[in-house]
Amino acid sequence: MGADVEMKDGGKEEEKKKEAEAAAALPPKEVDILQTMFANVALLEKSVASKGEPRFVAKVLRQTMSTRKKLTPEKLADFLNVALTAENPSRGPLLALVGSTGTPPAAPVPAVAADAATAAAAATAAAAAAIPPPTPPTAAMQALPETEAYAHLLVLLHLMDDFDVEKRQQPVADVEMKDGAKEEGNNKEPEAAAALPPKEVDILQTMFANVALLEKSVASKGEPRFVAKVLRQTISTRKKLTPEKLADFLTTALTAENPSRGPLLALVGSKGTPPAAPVPAVAADAGAATVAAAAAAAAAAIPPTPPTPAMQALPETEAYAHLLVLLHLMDGNKPAAKLGSVATLTRLSEFNRRTLDVLQARVVFYYSLAHERYGQLAQVRATLLGLHRTAALRFDEIGQETILNLLLRNYLHYNMYDQAEKLRSKAQLPASRSNQQLCRYLYYLGRIRAIQLEYSDAKECLTQAHRKAPKLAKGFSLELVKWITVVRLLLGEIPEKKDLTEGGPAARRALKPYLELTQAVRLGDLEKFRAATEAHGEVFRADKTTNLITRLRRNVIRTGLRRISLAYSSISLTDVAAKLGMSESADDVECIVAKAICDGGIDAALDHEKQLMYSRDTVDIYSTQEPQAAFHARIAFCLDTHNEAVKAMRYPPSSGKKGGSDDGEKAKERNALEAGLAMDIMDDDEMDDF
Repeated sequence: MGADVEMKDGGKEEEKKKEAEAAAALPPKEVDILQTMFANVALLEKSVASKGEPRFVAKVLRQTMSTRKKLTPEKLADFLNVALTAENPSRGPLLALVGSTGTPPAAPVPAVAADAATAAAAATAAAAAAIPPPTPPTAAMQALPETEAYAHLLVLLHLMDDFDVEKRQQPVADVEMKDGAKEEGNNKEPEAAAALPPKEVDILQTMFANVALLEKSVASKGEPRFVAKVLRQTISTRKKLTPEKLADFLTTALTAENPSRGPLLALVGSKGTPPAAPVPAVAADAGAATVAAAAAAAAAAIPPTPPTPAMQALPETEAYAHLLVLLHLMDGNKPAAKLGSVATLTRLSEFNRRTLDVLQARVVFYYSLAHERYGQLAQVRATLLGLHRTAALRFDEIGQETILNLLLRNYLHYNMYDQAEKLRSKAQLPASRSNQQLCRYLYYLGRIRAIQLEYSDAKECLTQAHRKAPKLAKGFSLELVKWITVVRLLLGEIPEKKDLTEGGPAARRALKPYLELTQAVRLGDLEKFRAATEAHGEVFRADKTTNLITRLRRNVIRTGLRRISLAYSSISLTDVAAKLGMSESADDVECIVAKAICDGGIDAALDHEKQLMYSRDTVDIYSTQEPQAAFHARIAFCLDTHNEAVKAMRYPPSSGKKGGSDDGEKAKERNALEAGLAMDIMDDDEMDDF
């Protein structure tokens, strides 16, 4: 019995092995593309039933894109015949586009012999691997517009894929020959273009474009970003201004009836650019290099677009012409700059337009600068005071802050610090201030506070001005470093060496006197301090820091006394005077030491009878109030910075109101204008002049 069971089991194993071999010989089972398309139609029906659930449509598109390469005309025709009804108007045109009637009927499966075990196993495997017929869509699915749209999408995909295949199958040799011919022609054009000089934007075209921006500013009722862009472009191209280009601009931008045209042309001293030579004609059989060179020359010979009559009639165009002539005269250090600035200011005073405020403020700046260069700054003080009063009455903010800084500079130029402080305290500061004018104001205020012995406020103002100063204003930043160094020395602080050695050779050379001064104060050496003040006295007088440096002598003595008190427990006053290099008498030295002890500079005691100074034991600094004072100063600085940041934030005027679509559009336009204004903030390189 056991042997019979084993023989039966062995026969079954052999049959299973043959069936597995026959199944392995068949190709792998694939999903019919028609079944996938019908399944997608079912998913579209689910999407309609769920009122547009996006995941069903997303799955349809994903499956369609993954199987688009299997689309054939026969399968598409089968799908169209089954998924679309005969009454559907799209069925016929789509079948015509596909160009097929459908898949031909499959051949019948051959009969399997009963006595062949291997053939039976193969037939069984083939029957199992046969793809079941696809499930066609229901009548409800056929009536859906989504099904019709899906059929259109499939046909479009098939046609697009066939077009790409045909395009890729074009002859390669012909394309290569054409490309070679093109490359030969293209190689000659870069060679001709490389032989020409680099194309530059004509300065006349830039000036005409600035006139167009001024017209936009007038149309937008004084939008500041347009005028800011005009000034930025003018300052960046001022070195290219020539008498010929200025004469061309004045002749084109100003009408013949304009009263300023003649005087400005007389100041420029030129009649304009001579007419250019005509561009030579190019022969038809000329080479590619000659044609490219002629085309480049013709492009360079295109004249700039002149202003329209409406632009010529604008007072802003006239003011801009005055500003250009002033810039040309100032850059050339011509004596006519002073007379030209007076005539320009007189002419612009006849207008009362808010769109002229920025240009007029810049003209006033050059008016004061021209008189300062010729040593006549006192003559313009009355005019500046009148202009400041007029700007305040007209609510001209940029004019107020510009003229106020000019007046402060005027007073400080003649060391009239009391008058400058009275003007500053009574003048009304505008609400919104430009960064450049704010830097100047903080610089002048820091100088006033330093002279008034308010060193802490002076250091704060000067430090803020240095932090806000534009990077291009290197001369202005250098001036601030000098004043900050002196003020910190007066406060008992020692600036770091890297603060006085940064920058190029010119900066290090300008800061060398202050570096030597700092080293003398740090060492408490009166001899070295005296040598530095005598060697660089002219530099200190030119920087107007002589008054403050004279006060540093007391700080040098205090530093020397502090070093002596730390080194000696007791020392005679005569030795103190010898170590400090003081030539005063013993009584004077005793008074100086007593003053240092009273001010808290040193922790010591005096013995009047023995003429000795006794140093006290050093106390742990953390047991005093100094750490608390240091933390308080840091917290106060952070709070001040936070308050300034909050004040500088801009809020929309209707941020708390609910509005419709119009309010939303206005808010978008306002945000775009503010973003453009932030991008148009310029780094004024004329900070070095003031």
